[in-house]
Amino acid sequence: MPSPRTLAAFALAARGALAAPPCAITAAFGADPTTSATIAFASNTSDPAAFVTISPAVAGRTRVAAAAFDNSYANAAGARVVYRTALTGLAPKTTYTYAPSVAGEAAAPRSFTTLSDDAADVPRVIFWGDLGRDGGGQAFPALEAEAAAAAARTPGAGAVGIQAGDFAYDLGDLRGARGAAFMERYSNISAYLPTYTCIGNQCANPRTDHARSDPEPYALTPQQ
Repeated sequence: MPSPRTLAAFALAARGALAAPPCAITAAFGADPTTSATIAFASNTSDPAAFVTISPAVAGRTRVAAAAFDNSYANAAGARVVYRTALTGLAPKTTYTYAPSVAGEAAAPRSFTTLSDDAADVPRVIFWGDLGRDGGGQAFPALEAEAAAAAARTPGAGAVGIQAGDFAYDLGDLRGARGAAFMERYSNISAYLPTYTCIGNQCANPRTDHARSDPEPYALTPQQ
């Protein structure tokens, strides 16, 4: 297992200079996974003009505003702002490429695919949850491979992830450094495989119970 010092160093290196670009990027389907999705991401910079570029265009727009969803906390890397943007009017069975931007700095492009509206198309569904202690992620290698294979099934029936239960059990440790490192790894999955999140009981109120958890994973993943 990585030592606490290694975890802290990783989180600070990954996040410490994070005025830009945005990180910990996630995608989640909306109420209709064929036509709607929410993109979320984190930054150390507050920017009322943050946005997400998207292609193909949505309702004639290739740039969609992203509003600050949560700026109430800090972790080992400093002040945190989580942004969200809701996308509607998407086309079914379509791959969208997107890139969040904060304060003039853009993240590398990611992509996700909406589900098919054809009842004959059955999407692949991947379930996971309770990913462990020490920052979680012992199952990440297998999960990343499975998610990559599922996301590659485009533009077929598509795929969706379901996070059921706790993310991990100690993400608030080291002033949130564990949670920071976890979300960096988690976004390798959730930025490409839209995921519904059902939180577990490890942190009934992640907004206030920082001793048990880190609120950022919950802010970055819309609850379903």
